[in-house]
Parts: sequence; C-alpha cells; structure tokens
Amino acid sequence: MKNILKKTGIVIGGVVFLLSVVAGGYILLRPKPPPPPEAVSSVAKAEAYAEKLVEFGTPPGLSLVVVKEGAIVYNKAFGLADGPNKIPATPETVYKWWSTTKIPTAIAILQLHERGQLDIDDPAAEYLPFFDITYPSDNSEIITIRHLLNHSSGMPDNVPEVVAWMHLADEPPLNQTTLLERVFPDYAKLKFEPGDHAEYSNVGYMVLGAIIEAVSGQSYETYVVNQILQPLSMNNTNFVYTGEMLKHAAVGSHPVISLESVLLPFLYDDLGAYIRERTDGKIWFNRFYADSDPPTGLIGPATDLARLLMAFQNQGKVDGARILAPATVAMMTYDSHVRSVNTGQTDAPVQGLGWHVYQPEGRMYIAHGGGGPGFGSEMRLYPDESLGLIVFANDTTYDHAAILDLFARLDW
Repeated sequence: MKNILKKTGIVIGGVVFLLSVVAGGYILLRPKPPPPPEAVSSVAKAEAYAEKLVEFGTPPGLSLVVVKEGAIVYNKAFGLADGPNKIPATPETVYKWWSTTKIPTAIAILQLHERGQLDIDDPAAEYLPFFDITYPSDNSEIITIRHLLNHSSGMPDNVPEVVAWMHLADEPPLNQTTLLERVFPDYAKLKFEPGDHAEYSNVGYMVLGAIIEAVSGQSYETYVVNQILQPLSMNNTNFVYTGEMLKHAAVGSHPVISLESVLLPFLYDDLGAYIRERTDGKIWFNRFYADSDPPTGLIGPATDLARLLMAFQNQGKVDGARILAPATVAMMTYDSHVRSVNTGQTDAPVQGLGWHVYQPEGRMYIAHGGGGPGFGSEMRLYPDESLGLIVFANDTTYDHAAILDLFARLDW
C-alpha cells in the first residue's frame, strides 16, 4: 500500500499554523450558507430550505429519507451528485457514510454477543494478543468490549491522521486486523481511566473490527455484508463500489478555501491523485476508500440505510429478516449511557452503545453522523415516536443537524 500518511507533527508545525490563520481570514470573508428558518409549518417549506442550500452549493447535493413506524414515508433528493457534470442527486445516489459505519459495527458485535461467541463485558485483550495497553494506574479497570462500544475506554482518537487514512479505488484493500496491529502502539497509552466518561475514538472501533474478525473467522467486511447488509436487503451498500453502485455514485466535494483544505497537502504525500478537478470554488475528488473500515468504511444510498432504521423500529426485524433480538435493540437504545467529559448541561450529548444520545427539550433521540473528505451524513432515530431521519450529502461542511431538526419538527 502506498503510504499516504505523514506524521502528525508536520500538521501541527508553525507553517500549518500560519496557513490556517490565512485560511481563517478567507473563511470569515466568504459568503455564508443561508441560515435555517426558526420553524417550518409544512414539508414544502422544509424543502425550500434544502433547495436554498444546494443552490448555494453547500452541499452541492443531498438525499433525505424519513421513516415512520417501519416504513419510508418521505424520500427525496436535491441538487447535484456531480456538480461539474451536472448530474442530479436522486434517492438512489450513493454516498460515503464515514462514521455512520460505526452503528453496523456495533450491531455486529452485539450479534456475536447474542450468539454467545463473546460477551461485551469480556476484556478486549482476551481476543487480540497485541492489545497491550498502558493504563493510567496499577488499579485501572481493564478495557472491555462495552467500553469500546460506548467510547469510554480511554483510548485516544486518530484525528487528524485518520483524514489521510485512505487509498484510491484502484489500490488493494487492507486487512483490518493487520492495519490495527501495525498502528496500535501509537494509540496504546490511555487518556483517562476506562469507564470514567466518554470520548470519541475511531481507534476503539478499529479494535472492535479486529475482534469481529477474531471471533467470526471472517474478514470484518465479509461479516457485515453477510450478517447485516444482505439480510436487510441493503443491496447497494458495501465497502467497495459495485457496478450498480457506480451508476449512482456521488462525487465528493470540499470548498477550496477552508481550514481543512489548507491542511490536506500536509497530510498527503500525493494529494493530487485524489483530486479529479477544481471548479466552482470546490475540490472534486476521485473515488477512494477508507483504510480503516470498522469506523468509517461503508458506502451506499440513504434508502438502504433507511432499512437499518426500520429494523430498529421493528424490534430488530425487517420483512421477516432479523438482525437483532428485541432486547438487544432496547439495550443499544437505552443502556450503558455514559456522559461525555465537560458536559454538565441537561441537554448535553450522552454516549450509548454506538449511538449518541440526545434529549433536547425532553424529546429523546439517538443519532450518529459521519464526516470526512467529500461527504457528510447523519441518521437520527426518535425511538419513542417510531420516527427516523437520514441525510446524506457530497460535502462535509454543511449543517446536517439543522436539516434534520427542521424535518423532525414536521408531523409525519
């Protein structure tokens, strides 16, 4: 594999700091996307805001799905899946999920838990011989699979490095356990005591992927496709672009003037290979894949992801295919909630088993989003209302939460 990652020290050097200050000045001066309305009274008015966003170009295109009581009740796309070639986004448009992938990874772990092939309270080291951790003290609690699921393990994250953990579509895939074993020593010193609080860690989900491989005897990708995607008939979702997916593939984009764009050349040895073209004030990317699949690797349309939300609304089952037991769905939704650090507010986010948990104004929902070069996504589930929403777009700088907030206020 071509090494596209440079050491983090380069990124945080003085040159990058200077460039980031310059970029910040440009960002302050550039036009801002239209703000969301404070309230909407109809679907048409919510759609009008989505239309304004894609006309502005942040994002160029997006797809929206609403699921109510186990069925799709709204499914529409806006803008362009490929701006330079004027290809419209459609409900079938395929986007990179980035961190939204973590929910299927958590489901896979809990399937193995249901089958007695592991217990989520087992030590992670029981399954991975190389899992050699430096704990904060001699009395530290041992990291368990549950700690990894709800981000309370104390393992550090791999940001900003993970932004450059990618390879082009024509380069060979990586074995997930081999990748983790190679990079693990750089993330083996814990930031805090396991179980103390939650801090997001992509590396923790890489560990979960390696545990899935160790327990199932399959590659992580094969397991997820066979045990989650295929049973749910998520036929156009995968870790690689299939022929049918390519027909509907969105082209990822990013503003030319942004802090992230300033940093990208310092993360990549050959950034040019990832850029298809620069036009309309944007970078448009060639197709690429994430190196670390368990936290970031899935690709697919919002309509496929809707079937996963339908499974949660239907006690773990869709069209007769069950991926989780009802008790496990309830556990993922309501159990093992850990508050994030420095969040004393009553409406502050809490971390569950995979899902982020929110309760603004007493209206509880669970959610997970994803963002990285070219794409941004979020799915949201209101379990007490049997309501789910999904937004995918070919830009990571847009406010996906604002879009979902508007559509969630409508009477579905």
